[in-house]
Amino acid sequence: MENVVDKELTTTEDAAADLDEVMDAGAEAEAAALAEAAAARVRAVVDHIRSESRAARLTSPAVFAAEPFSYTKDELEALWEAIAADPELADIVRTPDERTGEESLHCEKYLSVPYARLLLRSQANDPAFMIAQTVRDNSEIYPRPTSVAFFEFEPFSLELAEVFAHLTVMASLEEYADVKRVTVSNGMVYLYSDRFLTEPVARNMAQWDEVDKYLNSNQ
Repeated sequence: MENVVDKELTTTEDAAADLDEVMDAGAEAEAAALAEAAAARVRAVVDHIRSESRAARLTSPAVFAAEPFSYTKDELEALWEAIAADPELADIVRTPDERTGEESLHCEKYLSVPYARLLLRSQANDPAFMIAQTVRDNSEIYPRPTSVAFFEFEPFSLELAEVFAHLTVMASLEEYADVKRVTVSNGMVYLYSDRFLTEPVARNMAQWDEVDKYLNSNQ
């Protein structure tokens, strides 16, 4: 009788062990499937951001909550954490809009942070602010004055007449009082912020950039 009971216990224990193994294998398979799905989401998002950056376009994080991605809030939170934690994805960065604080995503390999700021300014539909902030940045960071012709190129694409029209409006507004003009010997107008550059320094730098360096190169 005891042998029968022992056999039944052994059979039950073996069955339980087999069931545990099946359950463990199932849990591992489910975990692996979830991990692969998460990795696929990361790849899709990173590929999209890099592709847009190659085309000089910023990416709103909101894009990934809509079709064709349709990721949930939890999936997106996990995704952003995964990107931030992976050194190989350090080229994926966020640049905030200077006025709203709203962040845009881009790949630094193809679209730098300074250029991302220019894009955000050009998309804000406020040319006076765009001109002033760009002039201030150039005056502070490089430092150098900015030719009015600079705003004819992408991402601004303004006509020169438009630039001067905006400058006329800006001259009457206190918030842009630091943005000044200098005119060099060939008649080109340069802009600078007197928060960061003095008038003589800005004039000399503009004269060199516009005229003198070409005269020196031809001697």
